[in-house]
Amino acid sequence: PKWRTSRASEIRRRDVRELVEAIAERPAPTAANRVRALISKIFNFGISRELVEFNRCAQLERPAPERRRDSVLTDTEIRTFWTALDHEPLEIAAAFRLRLVTAQRGWTRAFRVRRWPAGGGPGLAGMNPFHRDRIPG
Repeated sequence: PKWRTSRASEIRRRDVRELVEAIAERPAPTAANRVRALISKIFNFGISRELVEFNRCAQLERPAPERRRDSVLTDTEIRTFWTALDHEPLEIAAAFRLRLVTAQRGWTRAFRVRRWPAGGGPGLAGMNPFHRDRIPG
């Protein structure tokens, strides 16, 4: 939005650096790296189409180091999760089991942080509110 009315040729390296540094200071360092990478791709596209002469991200370092995150469930956690899904509607259980066996990310944080309600499985408590609100019934 900041550059909505700017032409690509008007954007300077300083503008890119200020933008990604501001994002990194939110703090959102990974998002800042992603924005820098996206801007770089856009300028590379512009170069390939002869719309700009150079990439404004050239030699602009990443604003933050990437943190590698490994999330590994223990065998006990997997068994607990799998059996707890027996108490959920078939569609929900199937969706979560598919994510587990295909190693899709995204739900393990909810599993670890929220834990499950006493006496129940993951239920709706462990789901992202965006998805929870779209479950019929």
